[in-house]
Amino acid sequence: MHKDKETIISHAYDVDLIATYHGLAEMEFTKSNGLTKDLYLEKIKDLGESFCKKNSQYFPFYFNQSIPLVVPSYFYNFELYLGLFLISFEIPKIPALLTYQKVNYKGNFDFVNLVEHLVYKIVRRNSPNDNQVRLEKIMDWVATERSMEAQAEESISNSKVVTEDVKTEKPLTITYALFHYYLQEGKYELLFDCYIDQKKKAAIKSKGIFYGVSGNNFTNQYYAISKRWERVVFKNVKHIENVVKMLANYPIALKIAEQELIEAKSLF
Repeated sequence: MHKDKETIISHAYDVDLIATYHGLAEMEFTKSNGLTKDLYLEKIKDLGESFCKKNSQYFPFYFNQSIPLVVPSYFYNFELYLGLFLISFEIPKIPALLTYQKVNYKGNFDFVNLVEHLVYKIVRRNSPNDNQVRLEKIMDWVATERSMEAQAEESISNSKVVTEDVKTEKPLTITYALFHYYLQEGKYELLFDCYIDQKKKAAIKSKGIFYGVSGNNFTNQYYAISKRWERVVFKNVKHIENVVKMLANYPIALKIAEQELIEAKSLF
């Protein structure tokens, strides 16, 4: 989000406290043992006031003009704001919202776990009516993500067979760096996108260790192959060929890798 006195730009899938308030205001409150609608909405306003106070912002500026008040994913208790936002969000668009949030998540927890356990509970407990369809949509998204994670683990396991004949660590590291790069390009993995460069390097190093190679070498290779002129070169043909085999379950990433393989083969 960009904000100044004249312009505030937000994405439709950002967690917006003002949209949360208005979405809940339009809902029918049917739980007999819940808060009254007026009291519920007052609590949402109080939450907005508290958020603005912690961020040196003026809540009436946003509320009175219905200007988006976006909660960043690294903010404390983000799961509460996301859960409240989901209570009235358009049900068919919930998977798209959660995917957007996962890709842009800057918090310290596993995002899928966060949704499955904390966000789900917040939606269930705080919904002013029967929200079963909404809850099912959330869990459908979680199930899809779990399936993709399982496929990723299987591909990593299978890739060890593909690369077991590689005698030195450097080619093996390049292969995994390329594999992860194409997964990111296909949106199957999050981009290494952190505000602090040291955190970014730590995340890349950790991923290398996850693949079973030197974290430092993986970091160096990943930074190198992230540059197109270092990646799409003839010397990488064999590595990209190996990665193409590893990407069988990831059609979008596979298509990107296959195209770059064709280009790399043409560069004598």
